[in-house]
Amino acid sequence: MRALGLLLMLPLLALTVRAEAESIDLSALALGLRHESDEARAEAAEKLSQLSREDLPAIDARLTALKRRVIDPEEGYQALRSFAHAVGSRRADDPIDIEPGIHQRLKESRPSVVEAAIAEELLLLRSLEKMRSARAYRRAAQIFALHFDVFRWEARHSMARMGFLAMPAILDGISSGDAGLAAASRAAHAALGQPGPAEALRELEGEDRAELLLVYASRRVMDAMESAAIFLNDPDPVVRRAAIAAVKRYGRNAIWQIREAALLFLGEELDRSMGHEESLEYLLKRLDVQRAKPQLLLLQQSRRFLEEGELEKARAAVDRLWAERPELDEDGVGSAIYEALGERALERGEFAEAGAAFRQASLLARDDERRNELEGRVKAVQRQRLKSEGYFYLEKDASEAAPPEAGEPDSEEGEGPSTLPRLLFLIGVFLLIGWERFFRGGRWLLGMIRRGMDKARHVFKGPMKRGLLRLGALTLKGAQLGARHVRAAAGALRAEFQGPAEARGGEASQAPSARAMSLDSPPVSRRRALAEGSAQTADHHGIEAEAPSVTAPAHASFPGEVADIERASRARPRRGAGEQPKPPERAPTLPASLVFGGAKAKVKAIHTSDCADAGQRAV
Repeated sequence: MRALGLLLMLPLLALTVRAEAESIDLSALALGLRHESDEARAEAAEKLSQLSREDLPAIDARLTALKRRVIDPEEGYQALRSFAHAVGSRRADDPIDIEPGIHQRLKESRPSVVEAAIAEELLLLRSLEKMRSARAYRRAAQIFALHFDVFRWEARHSMARMGFLAMPAILDGISSGDAGLAAASRAAHAALGQPGPAEALRELEGEDRAELLLVYASRRVMDAMESAAIFLNDPDPVVRRAAIAAVKRYGRNAIWQIREAALLFLGEELDRSMGHEESLEYLLKRLDVQRAKPQLLLLQQSRRFLEEGELEKARAAVDRLWAERPELDEDGVGSAIYEALGERALERGEFAEAGAAFRQASLLARDDERRNELEGRVKAVQRQRLKSEGYFYLEKDASEAAPPEAGEPDSEEGEGPSTLPRLLFLIGVFLLIGWERFFRGGRWLLGMIRRGMDKARHVFKGPMKRGLLRLGALTLKGAQLGARHVRAAAGALRAEFQGPAEARGGEASQAPSARAMSLDSPPVSRRRALAEGSAQTADHHGIEAEAPSVTAPAHASFPGEVADIERASRARPRRGAGEQPKPPERAPTLPASLVFGGAKAKVKAIHTSDCADAGQRAV
């Protein structure tokens, strides 16, 4: 079971390792710069200098952690100069790249704590430079702000190497609270020729231009409002969205720039009663329609070709329309074109082509009702294709939720495989992995129960077995003695009450005397059978056996007790004819305790009056 659990966990482990590999740990790489092995230090330095744009979130997190690190400026600057000396640089204003010196120093010996810290920050800076992105290089200002006294010359060299891509970082540095960084940023801006917003934006394009627009708006650079309004009609959607965000950031200050842009792009003056938000919304909507003129022309051509029956030309036009501006097809022209193509293919008997056309029409449909209708056409075409190919088909009630027909072969236009089996398989894997420990605990519990049963069986085989046998023997012996005692007591009572009856009978018949009934007990075999029967009956029913109590010594044993009872019954005087019977005296009871089958049954004491009734019944 354990092997099966480990086997099922291998895919999950692989996914976990892959996820961890996608998120690089920069703190571990920083520790690797001080590793004992030369190869490990070189590998860590190489990875830190080759980070990509996907690693920008990790770089942000690492820079946030580095803000808490304190380094002596002089020691840090000397560490940086040692890297420059490794590549042969002896002047602080030498614009040489000192990254090779970092790799060389790490290969030669293990760096100190300060040297490793400065090496990490320099390698992160080189990674940002190699990305060649204005958005990524904005983090360079954060690196310079960590210890500007250490990077006072390296900051100028780095921004000079980046050119206009460093403009967002330069603007961040100018507005920073560090006086040294602000001075270095102004020097770098001067080195670029003091470019204005319009010139800097012209030098950049794409994402870099969009980033610079956002920086100008965030810094509220008023000279950039006109340039931001100009880029509202830029063909690049990234730049256009950045320009819209920048104009909105300026707020009502940009109302004049919005009106000038409307006059420039639309050739009309906006209503002066409209505010800046309403004016911007009107301008953007008109500019969107103006940019969509080529696509609107394609839409008109598609409609005309559909009406004329030139379906191939209509399909080419609508495909181009959906590739560029799919939101313009509000009337579902593309769906109508593909539906017509499906009808034509169905007339020719080409079921595969008809099914593909109807499916594309359902995808381009604008409303759900139309989409469901076209999906029903797709299923109908599939049934016709199956029948035409000779497949046995069983008709069913039409239902949108019905499963695919049995026997349908896989085809290019068929439905994809169901994900339910895969989902059930994954659920089973997780359950097996989660309950594997429980199964292991269950096996331990069963083993413990089995060992306890073995010990109990050993105990029952030993002393407990002997004790049970002895208890059974004692129970049988007690039952026999109890039955014998009850029989003797009953005989004594019978003899006691039989004497007066014989005397009365002798007087009536004028007999001189009457012979008493013999009190001899039954034969031994019969007594044993009766004793065993009474014992078994009492043991089976679990009741208390009641035996009559007679006058006898309180602590007499069974054999002497029987003899005393017989002598007392023979020696008792008889009453005369005219004598009244005396009320019986209450005699002490004879306690007896018997054990039947392990359960204690008490023999209740019976008074003399009750025994008299029992004697009469016996006679």
